[in-house]
Amino acid sequence: MAGQGFSFHFYYPPEEYGGHVQNWTAEQDTNGFIYFGNGDGLLIFDGIDWKNIHIGETGRGTSIYSSTDGRVYVSGQSDFGFIKPDSVNNIEYHSLSKEYGKRALPQFETHEWNNAIYFRHLDGINKYDDDELRSFPIPDDTLFGYSVIAGDSLILGSRKGMVSFNQKEVFKRIKGSSFLKGDVIYVAFQKDEKEYLFGSSQNLLFTYDGNTFQKFETKADQYLQENQIYDGIKIHEDLFAFATLYGGVVFIDGEGEMVKIFNENTGLANNMVYDLYLDKEKNLWIGLQKGIQKLLITDNLIHYGEHSGLNDVVLNISFSENYTWVHTIFGLFVSRYLEQEKVILFDPVDFEPSITSLITWRNRSYILAEDGLYQTSDNQIGDRILDFPHMVQVEEAGDDQLQFLTPERIIAYKGATVSTSPVNIDINFSQAMRWKEELYIRNKSNGLYKVLKERIVQFPVENDQDLGISFFNTMGIIENSLFVGTEGEGENGGLYVLQEENNRLSRNHLFDKNTNLNGRQVMSFSQCSESQIWFYANKKIIKLVKIEGVWTPDDSSFGLIKNESTSDTIEGIKCMGDSVWFWGTKGIFYLKNPDFTYNSKFKSNITSVFIDRDSLVFGGYGKPKSELIFPYKDNELRFTYAAASYIDPDRNRCQVKLEGFDQNWSNWTSETQKDYTNIPEGEYSFLIRSKNVYDVEGSTASISFSILPPWYRTWWAYLLYTVTIAGILYTAYKIRVNQLLRVERIRNDIAIDLHDEVSATLSSISYFAEAIQSDKVKKDKDRFVKLIANSAGDAKEKITDIVWAINPEHDDWQAFLSKCRRYASDLLESKGIKYSLKIDEYIPGKLDMQLRQHLWLIFKEMVTNAARHSDAKQLDVIMNYEDGVLKLVVQDDGKGMNIDKVKKGNGLVNIQKRVDLIEGEITLKTSEGFGTRWILKVSV
Repeated sequence: MAGQGFSFHFYYPPEEYGGHVQNWTAEQDTNGFIYFGNGDGLLIFDGIDWKNIHIGETGRGTSIYSSTDGRVYVSGQSDFGFIKPDSVNNIEYHSLSKEYGKRALPQFETHEWNNAIYFRHLDGINKYDDDELRSFPIPDDTLFGYSVIAGDSLILGSRKGMVSFNQKEVFKRIKGSSFLKGDVIYVAFQKDEKEYLFGSSQNLLFTYDGNTFQKFETKADQYLQENQIYDGIKIHEDLFAFATLYGGVVFIDGEGEMVKIFNENTGLANNMVYDLYLDKEKNLWIGLQKGIQKLLITDNLIHYGEHSGLNDVVLNISFSENYTWVHTIFGLFVSRYLEQEKVILFDPVDFEPSITSLITWRNRSYILAEDGLYQTSDNQIGDRILDFPHMVQVEEAGDDQLQFLTPERIIAYKGATVSTSPVNIDINFSQAMRWKEELYIRNKSNGLYKVLKERIVQFPVENDQDLGISFFNTMGIIENSLFVGTEGEGENGGLYVLQEENNRLSRNHLFDKNTNLNGRQVMSFSQCSESQIWFYANKKIIKLVKIEGVWTPDDSSFGLIKNESTSDTIEGIKCMGDSVWFWGTKGIFYLKNPDFTYNSKFKSNITSVFIDRDSLVFGGYGKPKSELIFPYKDNELRFTYAAASYIDPDRNRCQVKLEGFDQNWSNWTSETQKDYTNIPEGEYSFLIRSKNVYDVEGSTASISFSILPPWYRTWWAYLLYTVTIAGILYTAYKIRVNQLLRVERIRNDIAIDLHDEVSATLSSISYFAEAIQSDKVKKDKDRFVKLIANSAGDAKEKITDIVWAINPEHDDWQAFLSKCRRYASDLLESKGIKYSLKIDEYIPGKLDMQLRQHLWLIFKEMVTNAARHSDAKQLDVIMNYEDGVLKLVVQDDGKGMNIDKVKKGNGLVNIQKRVDLIEGEITLKTSEGFGTRWILKVSV
């Protein structure tokens, strides 16, 4: 049975890739992307997502070629050209046929040869060398079939036989190829260093060594003839694959022997195959009449699962000479060999009793059931040879016999004889084993026991007072010691060994240092050789290899057998020679060479960059044409990425890091996108690296970008800040200077007021005092004393007014208005003049010192003049504020005055002078006999 099957394969239906049902050709580019010539044009698969673009207007993709410079050339039903990145690095098609105006026949093949690209169509060849596109028609013939570069010529199939296109760019008929007249070449590749292998619909397979053609007879000729050979590729030196239109894929070795057939019977989605393509990881991509299928090409790992008839959890397997028996949850199966396909399938077997286990002994399979032991013959179940119920096989009992254990007896079966001996076991047990001539049993809940004739002895767990182990899953012999695999909470689970010196189970000291099996869920294990042990632990397959006396773990190369991220399990491990068998949820796995290593290289790709998750700025094809620079408002980015490893893309894992933002790499996860928000301004590089199902790391991909600062942190903003600050400082300076100048003006004004208002009065006092002292004035001394007294009072009043005006405590309108009311009322009442005061109670804003001083002196002058000189019986004062303007009206019913005749005194001059200083507007209306009216308006 070994090797008579296939490894993993996966089907992509049209609904998944979103294209036409038919797929005609495939290619892989330097980034690792897979391209398919689809019925709708071109499909691109990056391992996560599919894209679909047209080649020209309409039609199917007929040819794809990835050149040495990384450019991908594509051909369609009516167009040919290449793909290139558009403005945001999405894939875009560029037509050469339209650019050069060439006839657009279907281009069925593309080659790179002599530093140029050659497109092969029905009428000849188009050559493209970046400078021009030239055509070379084939005279009087039609090129129909595949071609291959052979030395200094391009060998092509035609309707009249084989032709060569040499370096002189001339077609020449190949001697001896006339037997192919009317035939179509569907296969063309280099078989080995000396020969090229061709295949046609009528002549099947033949070789060409540059001189002669030779029939290549195989054991698959009849099958290829009946099912129409349609494509072929070389897998490796001793394995070739051929597509057929009606019979799937045929595998043949270098000697022409049939290896096996992949068709609908053995797992292929449909038998009509148009194209075969082998990628860099030895995945065979199969273009089907309906969909795409991927088959991992390896003889090292064979999988028998749903496509082999095993769609249940496999609990145990056994081998006879020609058949394999399989015990699943829902029943019993036996292998069936498909003679034509050379592949094993499994058929269900009717068997009523509940099965306990399957046993292989003396090259024959036995079925251990609840009612006894049955032996098999070929693929049939034979008689029941032991009728003891509830037996458990005693493992390691020796090659000369089978031993079984029940709660009451030990049963020995030697083929011809059966013997029993009594025991007394009062617990349930699920496993029994011989070790050092003693019999041991395992209870899943309570642990390990030794079976004596009349009783059983339990082995306690050392240093485990709470018995923190949940389950005792399995037991087995490793390096002549008895081990138990357990699971538990925290660090309680793992591998335990039976210590003979104290009859206790203790933590594993043989492997834990280098394998970290303690604290794990150890479900099963098997020692295959002195230097190799297999474990199923912590949801992984772990191989231990002894290197220079040290057990070294390897849990990276067996991801295809067990997916640790899912709930599928491995129920058992069995070594047979150098190979290993595993079985469980996903069926049976046959590992031919446990030491195989994955040696392919693959890329990690950044497939897109979005702003705010929906605006594409980088489509993943090629490098950005210009540096990615984003304004600060676009500092939320989404990156998508994929690993170009297609063995099992769903099991690829990635790590990302945004240099300049992240301190460390992220954890390894299956996520294929990463969002970043609120990225500060600066320069960044987004990095992604990946691992495939074999835990092999791919290349690291990166993309750099910049986030501009917000407008308020740009250079021009800082320049504006500098100018503004300078302006503020200059303004403050000017204000300070103006304040100093204002103080200086105030000082000058005070000096002027003191000079104008007080100085004259003081001078008068001085004159009056001199007059009193003079001998010339004797009778009028009393009059001069009164004048001195009056002048002193007047000087005091003026000084008081000046001091009040410059006192900052009076910088409010309320105090000013109150002073005006009080002064007017006191003065007019002392003069016996009737009056009315209509002065506002409130004026908004702060009263400037200079304005206050001038307003007060103007008001006082107006009221004082009217009280002293007008002979008025009634005086009215109005002061109100409206729309930023203060209006003052002082009017009396006195004698009035003739301004033209009256000599302007200091009072009138001072009023006008102060009005000018406060930029006010004043009106005087007066005439003799009709009173006087002052009207002042000033903005406040």
